[in-house]
Formats: sequence, C-alpha cells, structure tokens
Amino acid sequence: MEYNEIKSKVLIVDDIAENIQLLANLLDSEDVDVSYAYNGEQALKVIEYNVPDLVLLDVAMPLMDGFMFCKEIKKNEKFSDIPVIFLTAKTQIEDIERAFDSGAVDYITKPFNTRELIVRINTQLELKKYRDTIKAQITHIQKQNQQIQDQNEKLKELNATRDKFFSIIAHDLKSPLTSISGFIELLKMNIRNYSFEKIEEFISMIDESSNKSISLIENLLQWSRSQTGKLRPHPTKVDMISLINNTIEFLEVASSRKNLMLIRSYDHESYAFADGNMISTVVRNLISNAIKFSFAGNEIHIQTCESNSFITICIQDFGTGIKEEEKGKIFLMGSHFTTHGTQNEEGTGLGLILCKEFIDKSMGKIWFESEINKGTKFYFTLPKYNGQN
Repeated sequence: MEYNEIKSKVLIVDDIAENIQLLANLLDSEDVDVSYAYNGEQALKVIEYNVPDLVLLDVAMPLMDGFMFCKEIKKNEKFSDIPVIFLTAKTQIEDIERAFDSGAVDYITKPFNTRELIVRINTQLELKKYRDTIKAQITHIQKQNQQIQDQNEKLKELNATRDKFFSIIAHDLKSPLTSISGFIELLKMNIRNYSFEKIEEFISMIDESSNKSISLIENLLQWSRSQTGKLRPHPTKVDMISLINNTIEFLEVASSRKNLMLIRSYDHESYAFADGNMISTVVRNLISNAIKFSFAGNEIHIQTCESNSFITICIQDFGTGIKEEEKGKIFLMGSHFTTHGTQNEEGTGLGLILCKEFIDKSMGKIWFESEINKGTKFYFTLPKYNGQN
C-alpha cells in the first residue's frame, strides 16, 4: 500500500456519546479510521496503542479536561506532533487562548458548520502527512549521512593501516635482502680463501634469508589479493597429512638450525574440504611461528584429529609463550603484534592475520592457548571431506 493510500486516524475525545456518534458519521464519508474516548485519562490510554493523526477534543470532561489532556500529550515526545483541534461550546476569549497555549492547532466552536469542520480537519490531516513525509525523509538522509561518515572513518582507518602495514613490510623485507647481498659480496671477494665449511655456512645463511624473503612476499601477495576481493577459496579434497609433511620439509633448514624435533601424530586419514593453497599458507605460518618461538633442542608437536564434521589441527611449541596483554592483538590488522624469536628472529605479524582470514573463509575456526615460558598451542578446524561436499 502506498503512503498516500494509508487511512488517516482520528481520535474523538468527548464525554457525550451522541457528539462522538455525530462526528464519527461525518468522518465516515471522509474514509478515516475513528477511535474515541470519553475523557482525557481514557484518551491517554487509547493513544498508547493506537496513535492518531489528529485529535478532536472537547474541553469540559470529567477526570481530565481537554486542556490538561492536550498539555500531557504535548509533553510526550512520542505524541507531541499530533495536531489537536478543540471542538467545544466554550466561546470565551480566555478559553480560546488557553487552548492554543496548551498546544492546539485550531479551535472550533459549537454549533459548527459541517463543511467548514470537514475542510479544517482535512487541512490538518494533510499537513500531518506532509510533516510525517518530511520527517521520514530527514531521518533517511540522516541515516545516509551517518553511513557515509562511518564509511569515511573506515576508509581513513584502512588507509592508515595500509600505510603502516607497507612501512612494516618495507622495513622487514630490507633486512633479509641486505643480508643476502652482504653474504654474496663476501663470497665474491673471498671465495678462494674460504674453506668449504665456511662457504657452506654462508650458503646456508643466504638460503635462510632467501626463504624468509620469499615467505614474506608470499604473505604480502596473499594478503593483498584477499583485501581486493580477488582471492576466493576454491575448496577441494585436501590431504592434510601430505600438506603438513610437505610444509615440514620446506621448513627443514629453519628447524634443524635450532635442532628441533617435529613430532607428528595423525589420524589414519585426514581429508579436509578446503582451498589447498590457503591452508598451506596457514600451516606454513603456524609451524614457522612454532619454530621461531621454540628454544633450541625442544620439540614441536603437530596433531590432527577428526570428528563427524570437522578436522582439528593442533600445532604446539614449548617456547616463549604469549604475554597476557598481547593475546587480544594477534589476529588484529593494525595492531602490529610481532615479537622476536628465541634467536632474535624477526617478523611482521601479518602471518597470523592471514591465518585468521583464510580459516574464516574456509568455514573453520582458529584459536590458541598460551603460557609464558611454557609454550603455545594453535588450533584450527576445517570442514571434513565426506565425498559429497
């Protein structure tokens, strides 16, 4: 139903039933809904559940007269814009003045001219419709303005986060690239003088710095694609055991440098329904962090277990743990949660943010448990592949 087709509602307040009936009969031909009350107190109860567009109000009534009723509704913000027309036999100037002082928009004396009354009622109803329309439009514009302001604030925040993020990336990428360049320069200058053991040591350092740079660039590219909406999951059957084993092989140099033992405990079969590339990024980041924060000679435990609908993966280290005041920051973009590892390894904190985004996109959950100097357990779940996904 269009707004203009909605019937107007008129409340008649008069202590004489015949007067109410007369007005109701007149308004019946004007296609309005009529309600009524016999005094002001009763009228206050009526408008609570049936708010009228206009009140036709007598003055002299028991319990609460018209002046008191008019003042009461004008005090209430919910009803203050309801127009009130006094319709009364009182013709004294002081009564008319009192009516307008109490908030009335019109004052009609009895006996009244029927046609004049209908015209004045319709005029106030039309004005009420216009006011309601303008009020609704203003409210709509205010909401739109608020949405625009909210979007602007969000854009400012995103831009500030992006600028901070890229400055962090530039700083963290510079360090391993500088190391690579330095080691290569030393090798060029002294390769004939170095022993095989020394050359092997330098190559190992170059390899480690290269892997760090590659990992950082991969995270950056993945994050950039996810922010522009170009990275969408393409879930398929993923063999989690093979994926984890391949990741461990990729990180073998970093783990062997700390003499870490990676202990694996798998369910017989662990097939997830997920995007393999996304989950590979998640596993690589979580195991890299476990290596980073582990003390030399420790163990890292990696476990998979299945339920009816989900696979849960747990990656546990026995390293430095996470401080209580930092626990709420690790998945938040812009918080720049990053700490040095047990051998002063650096990072950006971007990896854990990617993990959260990718697990959310995969319809899973990610969380952790951690104690200072006792280590950290990261858990994440993925939908189980059931052959019908």
